[in-house]
Amino acid sequence: AFVPEKISRFCLLAANNIKINYSTLNAKLDPKISTYDDFTLYTWQMDSSAAFKSEPYMPALGDVGASVSVSTIPSWKAVAGWYGDLSSIKTEDDFEVRRVFGEIFPKGTTGLTQKAKAHIIYNYITGNIRYSSVAFRQSAYVPQKPSVTINTALGDCKDLSALFVSLAKLAGINANLVLVNTRDYGQKSMMLPSVEFNHCIVKSALDGKPYYIELTDNNLPFGSLPSNLFQATCLVIPSGSGDTATVQLGEINAVNRTKEILKRKASISVDGNDIKLKVHVIKTGALTSSPRNQFAMLSEQKQIEEMEENLSSRYKNPVKVTAVSFKGLDEKIDSVNYTCDYFVQNEVMEVGDMKMIKIPFEDMVATVDNFSLAERSFPVEYWSYEDVDEYETMIDINAPPGSHFIELPKDEKFTFPGGTYTLQYVKKSMDKLTVIRKALLKRNNVPTADYAAMKDFLNKIVKAESKYIAFKE
Repeated sequence: AFVPEKISRFCLLAANNIKINYSTLNAKLDPKISTYDDFTLYTWQMDSSAAFKSEPYMPALGDVGASVSVSTIPSWKAVAGWYGDLSSIKTEDDFEVRRVFGEIFPKGTTGLTQKAKAHIIYNYITGNIRYSSVAFRQSAYVPQKPSVTINTALGDCKDLSALFVSLAKLAGINANLVLVNTRDYGQKSMMLPSVEFNHCIVKSALDGKPYYIELTDNNLPFGSLPSNLFQATCLVIPSGSGDTATVQLGEINAVNRTKEILKRKASISVDGNDIKLKVHVIKTGALTSSPRNQFAMLSEQKQIEEMEENLSSRYKNPVKVTAVSFKGLDEKIDSVNYTCDYFVQNEVMEVGDMKMIKIPFEDMVATVDNFSLAERSFPVEYWSYEDVDEYETMIDINAPPGSHFIELPKDEKFTFPGGTYTLQYVKKSMDKLTVIRKALLKRNNVPTADYAAMKDFLNKIVKAESKYIAFKE
């Protein structure tokens, strides 16, 4: 806990004929065991536990704090077999499922790859069924019948996943339910076999390649995953009472997902003390969900107002958007792109006869606000800090007529285990400059031993991106 505890005690009274499995994490702590009639009493106790000091982007307390896990379930195979039996009847096809299958795969639809078929099923579910998780309406474990999901057009994560599996079976596709513990719940919260999962998705083998399929975000493209599923703990459930010999708790490794790439190309011109920008942005993978959610249902004027509000948070001076246009908002394809024209007032600084502008990267590759600590006690969960795999930025800057660039910043290149950052300044003529920035990042946890190197990496990037471009007549 984040407060000191005088006594932390956990007691378990179990009948003698029940086998209890227990394990401790981040502590050497054995239980005191005593008997009482036909029961055994297990007592774990810690005295005077110091308070944890909170650190930005630290793992869940369940991963780093002292804990005791107790289970009567013998193995993960037992969990998989139990849930396979529990859910199998809910993934069997019925009249409604066959009706929907006939609608989305009309007669004459042949020659499709498995991925193309899965994509059609995905588009049907995300386009017609609304995600809803209501505790009093839906069961904690048992998916509702696919026919109920179809007729009510509502379902929680396991209902939508069960419907996908049902339709996939009719399409001749092997698909399995996957029980998941999302990353915000930690990676070590289930040290022993348990049913304390909080999410359900689908894993499917399509044309020989494994895909993880998230169905609760209607704005995600097929095969993309939200950041809280990155390396999340999961258990793949075999179909029915199928073979569980190879079942084990693992992590999501979505090697075939669309990467999250953010590409930005901007053209900047100087008009007095203002700068005018024409920007083209491409977002791929899970990054497409946010713009679809924010802009898809808006009129063009409302889109301009929303974009202006977004951009205003990145500048200190007033921003005015004059035009914006989108592609890919209404389709669940792998990318969304947009073009935006705007200007920023009083963005040009004057120093004697020299004028300067700060390069408007807009997309922040690095920030240091949350990394002021000289040392850390816990790893940095980089997945919660960063949701982009690759940044590609190209900015063309045009000096005013009769002016030329002077004293350009030097090119930069920084590396960090799993990360590379480059920044180049290409002077194409006296009054034309292209700035090229690239960053390739990995979202694995950063251990405490690498914290200083990570902090140095981020600081160097922030410093490099704070430079100004100067020009004069």
